[in-house]
Amino acid sequence: YKTIEKFKNIPNTFELSQKRYEYQLKIQELSIDIWEDYTKVRISEFDNRTKKSVEEFLTILGLLENDNINDGDSIKNTTLARKFNAQLKNIMSVAPCWSVTSLSAKSKIPFKASRFELLIIDEASQNDIASVLPLLFRCKSAVIIGDENQLKHISSISPNEDRRLLESFELIDNILWSYSQNSLFRRADSLCEDQNKVNLLDHYRSHNDIINFANNEFYGGSLRVATNYSKLKVIEGEQIVRWINVNGQAKKGPGNKSLINLDEANAIIEELQRLKTNGYEGSVGVVTPYRAQANLIQKELHKDEDLYNWVINIKGGSINTVHLFQGDEKDVMFFSTVVTQGVN
Repeated sequence: YKTIEKFKNIPNTFELSQKRYEYQLKIQELSIDIWEDYTKVRISEFDNRTKKSVEEFLTILGLLENDNINDGDSIKNTTLARKFNAQLKNIMSVAPCWSVTSLSAKSKIPFKASRFELLIIDEASQNDIASVLPLLFRCKSAVIIGDENQLKHISSISPNEDRRLLESFELIDNILWSYSQNSLFRRADSLCEDQNKVNLLDHYRSHNDIINFANNEFYGGSLRVATNYSKLKVIEGEQIVRWINVNGQAKKGPGNKSLINLDEANAIIEELQRLKTNGYEGSVGVVTPYRAQANLIQKELHKDEDLYNWVINIKGGSINTVHLFQGDEKDVMFFSTVVTQGVN
Protein backbone atom coordinates (compact mmCIF):
# COMPACT_ATOMS: atom_id res chain seq x y z
CA TYR A 1 0.00 0.00 0.00
CA LYS A 2 2.83 2.41 0.91
CA THR A 3 4.53 1.68 -2.42
CA ILE A 4 1.33 2.50 -4.32
CA GLU A 5 1.00 5.80 -2.44
CA LYS A 6 4.57 6.72 -3.39
CA PHE A 7 3.81 6.14 -7.06
CA LYS A 8 0.69 8.33 -6.80
CA ASN A 9 2.84 11.25 -5.68
CA ILE A 10 5.26 10.93 -8.61
CA PRO A 11 4.64 13.55 -11.36
CA ASN A 12 3.37 12.14 -14.63
CA THR A 13 5.67 11.77 -17.62
CA PHE A 14 4.18 14.81 -19.36
CA GLU A 15 5.04 17.10 -16.43
CA LEU A 16 8.53 15.59 -16.18
CA SER A 17 9.11 16.09 -19.91
CA GLN A 18 8.00 19.71 -19.64
CA LYS A 19 10.36 20.35 -16.74
CA ARG A 20 13.22 18.69 -18.59
CA TYR A 21 12.53 20.84 -21.64
CA GLU A 22 12.50 24.00 -19.53
CA TYR A 23 15.83 23.02 -17.96
CA GLN A 24 17.24 22.32 -21.42
CA LEU A 25 16.21 25.79 -22.58
CA LYS A 26 17.87 27.37 -19.53
CA ILE A 27 21.03 25.36 -20.14
CA GLN A 28 20.98 26.44 -23.79
CA GLU A 29 20.59 30.11 -22.89
CA LEU A 30 23.34 29.92 -20.28
CA SER A 31 25.62 28.04 -22.67
CA ILE A 32 25.22 30.75 -25.30
CA ASP A 33 25.98 33.48 -22.75
CA ILE A 34 29.03 31.59 -21.47
CA TRP A 35 30.29 30.93 -25.01
CA GLU A 36 29.91 34.57 -26.05
CA ASP A 37 31.74 35.78 -22.92
CA TYR A 38 34.43 33.13 -23.38
CA THR A 39 34.91 34.16 -27.02
CA LYS A 40 35.29 37.83 -26.10
CA VAL A 41 37.79 37.04 -23.36
CA ARG A 42 39.76 34.65 -25.54
CA ILE A 43 40.00 37.11 -28.43
CA SER A 44 41.18 39.84 -26.06
CA GLU A 45 43.97 37.52 -24.88
CA PHE A 46 45.32 36.83 -28.38
CA ASP A 47 48.82 38.11 -28.97
CA ASN A 48 49.46 40.34 -31.96
CA ARG A 49 50.83 37.46 -34.02
CA THR A 50 47.65 35.38 -33.55
CA LYS A 51 45.39 38.36 -34.28
CA LYS A 52 47.30 39.00 -37.49
CA SER A 53 46.96 35.34 -38.53
CA VAL A 54 43.21 35.41 -37.93
CA GLU A 55 42.78 38.63 -39.90
CA GLU A 56 44.88 37.27 -42.78
CA PHE A 57 42.96 34.01 -42.84
CA LEU A 58 39.57 35.76 -42.91
CA THR A 59 40.80 38.02 -45.71
CA ILE A 60 42.01 35.05 -47.77
CA LEU A 61 38.78 33.17 -47.08
CA GLY A 62 36.72 36.09 -48.33
CA LEU A 63 38.77 36.30 -51.53
CA LEU A 64 38.44 32.56 -52.16
CA GLU A 65 34.68 32.58 -51.53
CA ASN A 66 34.10 35.28 -54.12
CA ASP A 67 36.22 33.73 -56.83
CA ASN A 68 35.98 30.59 -58.92
CA ILE A 69 39.51 29.42 -58.14
CA ASN A 70 38.02 26.77 -55.82
CA ASP A 71 36.52 24.86 -58.74
CA GLY A 72 38.23 21.60 -59.68
CA ASP A 73 41.93 21.37 -58.86
CA SER A 74 42.68 25.06 -59.36
CA ILE A 75 42.64 25.73 -55.59
CA LYS A 76 45.82 23.66 -55.30
CA ASN A 77 47.66 25.70 -57.90
CA THR A 78 47.30 29.27 -56.71
CA THR A 79 49.52 31.27 -54.40
CA LEU A 80 46.47 32.41 -52.45
CA ALA A 81 45.29 28.83 -51.95
CA ARG A 82 48.72 27.71 -50.74
CA LYS A 83 48.72 30.56 -48.23
CA PHE A 84 45.22 29.51 -47.15
CA ASN A 85 46.38 25.93 -46.48
CA ALA A 86 49.43 27.16 -44.59
CA GLN A 87 47.30 29.33 -42.32
CA LEU A 88 44.60 26.73 -41.74
CA LYS A 89 46.50 24.60 -39.23
CA ASN A 90 47.13 27.59 -36.98
CA ILE A 91 43.54 28.79 -37.29
CA MET A 92 42.11 25.39 -36.32
CA SER A 93 43.91 25.61 -32.99
CA VAL A 94 42.03 28.89 -32.41
CA ALA A 95 38.70 27.81 -33.94
CA PRO A 96 38.43 24.00 -33.77
CA CYS A 97 34.66 23.90 -34.48
CA TRP A 98 33.37 24.99 -37.89
CA SER A 99 29.84 25.40 -39.20
CA VAL A 100 29.38 25.15 -42.97
CA THR A 101 26.90 23.98 -45.56
CA SER A 102 27.84 20.99 -47.70
CA LEU A 103 28.03 23.24 -50.78
CA SER A 104 30.23 25.92 -49.21
CA ALA A 105 32.75 23.52 -47.65
CA LYS A 106 34.93 23.50 -50.77
CA SER A 107 35.74 27.18 -50.31
CA LYS A 108 36.52 26.84 -46.62
CA ILE A 109 38.12 23.43 -46.01
CA PRO A 110 40.92 21.94 -48.15
CA PHE A 111 40.19 18.52 -49.60
CA LYS A 112 42.44 16.54 -47.26
CA ALA A 113 41.59 13.31 -45.47
CA SER A 114 40.70 13.35 -41.74
CA ARG A 115 41.17 17.09 -41.34
CA PHE A 116 38.54 17.08 -38.54
CA GLU A 117 37.91 14.58 -35.76
CA LEU A 118 34.12 14.67 -35.94
CA LEU A 119 31.52 15.63 -38.53
CA ILE A 120 27.94 16.34 -37.39
CA ILE A 121 25.29 16.43 -40.13
CA ASP A 122 21.82 17.69 -39.26
CA GLU A 123 18.66 17.16 -41.35
CA ALA A 124 20.40 14.20 -43.01
CA SER A 125 17.13 12.93 -44.48
CA GLN A 126 17.28 15.98 -46.79
CA ASN A 127 20.90 15.38 -47.79
CA ASP A 128 21.74 13.43 -50.92
CA ILE A 129 24.62 11.00 -50.50
CA ALA A 130 26.94 12.42 -53.16
CA SER A 131 27.06 15.97 -51.74
CA VAL A 132 28.20 14.76 -48.32
CA LEU A 133 30.95 12.38 -49.44
CA PRO A 134 33.58 15.18 -49.63
CA LEU A 135 32.71 16.18 -46.06
CA LEU A 136 32.97 12.59 -44.82
CA PHE A 137 36.38 12.33 -46.49
CA ARG A 138 37.61 15.28 -44.43
CA CYS A 139 36.61 13.73 -41.07
CA LYS A 140 37.53 10.69 -38.98
CA SER A 141 34.03 9.95 -37.66
CA ALA A 142 30.50 11.24 -38.12
CA VAL A 143 27.20 11.72 -36.32
CA ILE A 144 24.23 11.59 -38.70
CA ILE A 145 21.03 13.26 -37.46
CA GLY A 146 17.75 12.99 -39.30
CA ASP A 147 14.29 11.49 -39.58
CA GLU A 148 13.27 9.08 -42.33
CA ASN A 149 9.64 10.13 -41.83
CA GLN A 150 10.40 13.70 -42.87
CA LEU A 151 11.08 15.14 -46.31
CA LYS A 152 13.96 13.72 -48.33
CA HIS A 153 16.18 15.66 -50.70
CA ILE A 154 14.90 16.86 -54.05
CA SER A 155 16.75 14.82 -56.66
CA SER A 156 18.26 16.71 -59.59
CA ILE A 157 17.97 13.60 -61.76
CA SER A 158 14.94 11.41 -62.48
CA PRO A 159 14.68 7.76 -61.37
CA ASN A 160 15.15 6.71 -65.02
CA GLU A 161 18.36 8.73 -65.31
CA ASP A 162 19.53 7.34 -62.00
CA ARG A 163 18.87 3.77 -63.15
CA ARG A 164 20.74 4.30 -66.43
CA LEU A 165 23.77 5.71 -64.57
CA LEU A 166 23.81 2.78 -62.15
CA GLU A 167 23.65 0.34 -65.04
CA SER A 168 26.24 2.09 -67.21
CA PHE A 169 28.79 2.16 -64.39
CA GLU A 170 27.90 -1.38 -63.24
CA LEU A 171 26.72 -0.22 -59.83
CA ILE A 172 23.46 -2.19 -59.62
CA ASP A 173 25.04 -4.39 -56.95
CA ASN A 174 25.46 -1.19 -54.91
CA ILE A 175 21.86 -0.11 -55.42
CA LEU A 176 21.59 1.46 -51.95
CA TRP A 177 23.85 4.27 -53.17
CA SER A 178 21.11 5.39 -55.57
CA TYR A 179 21.10 9.19 -55.80
CA SER A 180 17.40 9.71 -56.47
CA GLN A 181 15.98 7.12 -54.06
CA ASN A 182 18.16 7.20 -50.95
CA SER A 183 19.04 10.04 -48.62
CA LEU A 184 22.21 10.20 -46.55
CA PHE A 185 20.19 9.34 -43.44
CA ARG A 186 18.65 6.26 -45.03
CA ARG A 187 22.05 5.01 -46.20
CA ALA A 188 23.68 5.68 -42.84
CA ASP A 189 20.83 3.96 -41.03
CA SER A 190 21.48 0.74 -42.95
CA LEU A 191 25.22 0.90 -42.19
CA CYS A 192 25.03 1.81 -38.50
CA GLU A 193 24.83 -0.88 -35.80
CA ASP A 194 21.75 -0.72 -33.56
CA GLN A 195 23.82 -0.04 -30.44
CA ASN A 196 25.07 3.17 -32.05
CA LYS A 197 21.60 4.54 -32.78
CA VAL A 198 19.71 6.97 -30.55
CA ASN A 199 16.00 7.68 -31.00
CA LEU A 200 14.70 11.12 -30.04
CA LEU A 201 11.10 10.69 -28.91
CA ASP A 202 10.07 13.89 -27.11
CA HIS A 203 8.11 16.45 -29.16
CA TYR A 204 8.07 20.06 -27.92
CA ARG A 205 6.63 22.16 -30.77
CA SER A 206 3.04 21.46 -31.76
CA HIS A 207 -0.28 21.16 -30.00
CA ASN A 208 -1.33 17.54 -29.55
CA ASP A 209 -4.23 18.04 -31.99
CA ILE A 210 -1.62 18.68 -34.70
CA ILE A 211 1.21 16.27 -33.90
CA ASN A 212 -1.10 13.42 -32.91
CA PHE A 213 -1.84 12.64 -36.57
CA ALA A 214 1.83 12.24 -37.45
CA ASN A 215 2.46 10.41 -34.19
CA ASN A 216 -0.14 7.76 -34.98
CA GLU A 217 0.42 7.54 -38.75
CA PHE A 218 4.23 7.59 -38.92
CA TYR A 219 5.66 6.92 -35.46
CA GLY A 220 3.31 4.24 -34.15
CA GLY A 221 2.29 6.48 -31.24
CA SER A 222 5.84 6.39 -29.82
CA LEU A 223 6.32 10.18 -29.60
CA ARG A 224 5.93 11.76 -26.19
CA VAL A 225 4.22 15.14 -26.58
CA ALA A 226 5.77 17.55 -24.09
CA THR A 227 4.73 20.85 -25.67
CA ASN A 228 4.29 23.66 -23.19
CA TYR A 229 0.81 24.92 -24.10
CA SER A 230 1.22 28.07 -22.05
CA LYS A 231 3.73 29.32 -24.65
CA LEU A 232 1.45 28.65 -27.62
CA LYS A 233 -0.46 31.70 -28.83
CA VAL A 234 -3.63 30.02 -30.06
CA ILE A 235 -6.55 31.84 -31.69
CA GLU A 236 -9.16 32.15 -28.98
CA GLY A 237 -12.44 30.39 -29.65
CA GLU A 238 -11.17 28.45 -32.68
CA GLN A 239 -10.15 24.86 -33.21
CA ILE A 240 -6.45 24.05 -33.31
CA VAL A 241 -6.82 22.59 -36.81
CA ARG A 242 -9.27 24.36 -39.12
CA TRP A 243 -10.11 23.64 -42.76
CA ILE A 244 -11.26 26.41 -45.11
CA ASN A 245 -12.78 25.06 -48.30
CA VAL A 246 -11.83 27.09 -51.38
CA ASN A 247 -13.31 26.16 -54.76
CA GLY A 248 -10.40 27.61 -56.68
CA GLN A 249 -8.71 26.65 -59.89
CA ALA A 250 -5.19 25.24 -60.04
CA LYS A 251 -3.21 26.10 -63.15
CA LYS A 252 0.37 26.32 -64.35
CA GLY A 253 2.34 29.26 -63.03
CA PRO A 254 5.12 31.24 -64.74
CA GLY A 255 7.35 28.98 -66.80
CA ASN A 256 4.79 26.15 -66.72
CA LYS A 257 6.89 24.33 -64.11
CA SER A 258 4.75 24.83 -61.03
CA LEU A 259 1.12 25.27 -59.97
CA ILE A 260 -0.72 28.30 -58.64
CA ASN A 261 -4.19 28.85 -57.21
CA LEU A 262 -5.18 32.51 -57.01
CA ASP A 263 -8.37 31.87 -55.03
CA GLU A 264 -6.40 30.08 -52.32
CA ALA A 265 -3.86 32.89 -52.26
CA ASN A 266 -6.65 35.44 -51.76
CA ALA A 267 -8.26 33.31 -49.04
CA ILE A 268 -4.98 33.30 -47.13
CA ILE A 269 -4.66 37.08 -47.51
CA GLU A 270 -8.18 37.45 -46.08
CA GLU A 271 -7.31 35.24 -43.09
CA LEU A 272 -4.12 37.21 -42.43
CA GLN A 273 -6.13 40.43 -42.54
CA ARG A 274 -8.63 38.94 -40.08
CA LEU A 275 -5.82 38.09 -37.65
CA LYS A 276 -4.40 41.61 -37.95
CA THR A 277 -7.82 43.22 -37.43
CA ASN A 278 -8.44 41.08 -34.32
CA GLY A 279 -5.05 41.98 -32.86
CA TYR A 280 -3.54 38.49 -32.96
CA GLU A 281 -0.27 38.49 -30.97
CA GLY A 282 1.44 35.34 -32.27
CA SER A 283 3.74 34.73 -35.23
CA VAL A 284 2.40 33.51 -38.58
CA GLY A 285 3.68 31.44 -41.48
CA VAL A 286 2.41 30.29 -44.86
CA VAL A 287 3.59 27.07 -46.46
CA THR A 288 2.78 25.45 -49.80
CA PRO A 289 4.19 22.59 -51.91
CA TYR A 290 4.76 24.87 -54.93
CA ARG A 291 7.31 27.65 -55.37
CA ALA A 292 5.04 29.50 -57.83
CA GLN A 293 2.24 29.58 -55.22
CA ALA A 294 4.58 30.93 -52.55
CA ASN A 295 5.66 33.67 -54.96
CA LEU A 296 2.01 34.43 -55.82
CA ILE A 297 1.03 34.81 -52.15
CA GLN A 298 4.03 37.10 -51.62
CA LYS A 299 2.92 39.16 -54.62
CA GLU A 300 -0.69 39.44 -53.42
CA LEU A 301 0.42 40.33 -49.90
CA HIS A 302 2.63 43.13 -51.28
CA LYS A 303 -0.51 44.84 -52.62
CA ASP A 304 -1.44 45.79 -49.04
CA GLU A 305 1.60 47.56 -47.58
CA ASP A 306 0.21 47.73 -44.03
CA LEU A 307 -0.71 44.03 -43.99
CA TYR A 308 2.64 43.04 -45.50
CA ASN A 309 4.50 45.03 -42.86
CA TRP A 310 2.40 43.43 -40.10
CA VAL A 311 2.94 39.87 -41.35
CA ILE A 312 6.61 40.04 -42.30
CA ASN A 313 8.18 42.71 -40.11
CA ILE A 314 5.99 42.83 -37.00
CA LYS A 315 4.93 39.18 -36.75
CA GLY A 316 8.16 37.79 -38.16
CA GLY A 317 6.14 35.88 -40.72
CA SER A 318 7.44 33.97 -43.72
CA ILE A 319 5.96 32.45 -46.87
CA ASN A 320 7.78 29.49 -48.33
CA THR A 321 7.70 25.98 -49.75
CA VAL A 322 7.56 22.90 -47.53
CA HIS A 323 11.23 22.04 -48.05
CA LEU A 324 12.51 25.53 -47.23
CA PHE A 325 10.14 26.05 -44.30
CA GLN A 326 11.01 22.78 -42.57
CA GLY A 327 12.67 23.37 -39.21
CA ASP A 328 11.07 26.77 -38.72
CA GLU A 329 8.11 27.20 -36.38
CA LYS A 330 5.29 29.72 -36.03
CA ASP A 331 2.30 30.04 -33.71
CA VAL A 332 -0.14 29.78 -36.61
CA MET A 333 0.56 28.10 -39.93
CA PHE A 334 -1.47 28.39 -43.15
CA PHE A 335 -1.15 25.53 -45.63
CA SER A 336 -2.08 26.20 -49.24
CA THR A 337 -2.56 22.83 -50.97
CA VAL A 338 -3.10 24.50 -54.40
CA VAL A 339 -4.43 21.32 -56.04
CA THR A 340 -8.11 20.97 -56.91
CA GLN A 341 -10.32 18.35 -58.46
CA GLY A 342 -9.34 17.38 -61.99
CA VAL A 343 -5.67 18.44 -61.64
CA ASN A 344 -3.26 16.00 -63.30
